[in-house]
Amino acid sequence: MWNQHVNLPIVVGVDGSEHSLRALDWAADEAAGHVWPLRLVHVEPSITATSTEHARPMFNAGLDRVVARGHADVHVTTALREGRVPEILLDETRHGQELVVGREGVGRLAGMVLGSTSLACATHADVPVVVVPEAWQASGLEAPPVVVGVDGSPQCQGAIEYAFTKASDRSAPLVAVYAWGFPLPMPEGGPAMGNLRAFEAQSRQILAESLGVWRDKYPDVDVTEVPEVGHPAATLRQHAVNADLVVIGGRGHGTVTGMLLGSVARAVLRHVDHPIAVIHEPRGPRP
Repeated sequence: MWNQHVNLPIVVGVDGSEHSLRALDWAADEAAGHVWPLRLVHVEPSITATSTEHARPMFNAGLDRVVARGHADVHVTTALREGRVPEILLDETRHGQELVVGREGVGRLAGMVLGSTSLACATHADVPVVVVPEAWQASGLEAPPVVVGVDGSPQCQGAIEYAFTKASDRSAPLVAVYAWGFPLPMPEGGPAMGNLRAFEAQSRQILAESLGVWRDKYPDVDVTEVPEVGHPAATLRQHAVNADLVVIGGRGHGTVTGMLLGSVARAVLRHVDHPIAVIHEPRGPRP
């Protein structure tokens, strides 16, 4: 299961692009809310006098941005490191709480619509990875909801736990979405195509079983269960309109998880314009 490590920092990749600045904004707010330290990491292929001079104002601008958001009390460290961006950021997570990266970029965190760095980090990290799109802006709601994708697999439990924790920390409601596209799965003892009523009953049972232990542990969290017929990524996007965080699993075998990072998880990361936390089941104890 996912566990918080009180003294470890949130690691955020910065490259000076607007995309990484959005990631820094989200990470700074999160660090302040938990009284966690924040670590700004910039990566260059090789460290030279020029790259060092380039990094200094970038870090200073980042520090100023954290203060400007009202988080002067957050303890911030910086690191200029040499190598490939995904490898270095993943290495930093060995001593980090979470990793926050921008989804796109024009600097060295750049890639496709879903950048190579964000994809690599979301696929391989052992800590929660939050991918922040440039389009994200805080909703302005007092307690914007947390949305979590549920697929009924045991591997999804880490994502559900993380979502309940974040909702409780923020005094925010939680929306738990279970979605399945056509054709509907076959109800037990039913016809091959199933029927909508049987699917709804089965979906509510999956949601109840998946969420039950966490409802008991977090009775303060107001939970809305959403069983819906439709593509999981599109359904999550629809219900994330006012959300400040969407949570999905990383490794699993269901519709939202998939081995390492399945097609639905990739679609969510590409198309949902809200911060998305990818939670993997840990592969072993943290060092």
